[in-house]
Amino acid sequence: MKKFMWIIGILVLIVIIFIVVSNLNKYYVKNYFAVIGLPGSHLYSDVKSVYGEPKNIIPGGDDSYVTVQYDGIDFMLMAIRDNPIDGDLACSALVSSPEFRFGKNKIGVGSKREEIEKTYMKFKRIKEADCGFIDGLTWIEFCFDENDQVNKIAITPNGP
Repeated sequence: MKKFMWIIGILVLIVIIFIVVSNLNKYYVKNYFAVIGLPGSHLYSDVKSVYGEPKNIIPGGDDSYVTVQYDGIDFMLMAIRDNPIDGDLACSALVSSPEFRFGKNKIGVGSKREEIEKTYMKFKRIKEADCGFIDGLTWIEFCFDENDQVNKIAITPNGP
């Protein structure tokens, strides 16, 4: 009976270790927006408190979207109320600044395609993208220049 309890204990320990290890590999970056300065809410008022007034505001094709541009980063805002732009939600970011680096491999603008492919090889690919992945609930898409180096990174929390 004692031997049986040891075996059960070891099996339970193995299962716990498996669960912990599998959850550790679930994300490359848990919160991409935190890396770009927005750890909590993604409201435009929070974007303004971090980045200040935008260089440019570009209205979308309809009244539900607007793009605000800063040096090195653009945010697409989605209207969530009838309030002015300050009440809008930043639903995606387009990073073009090498200032922002993601995860332990420090992926960012300037990274090579092979670095991206190696870093994200365990993640589901976005079918519609040349080089895009789903990291947890975040969709991340990389755009490259003629030298196969990242020149833009599109980040969409909770998918498109």
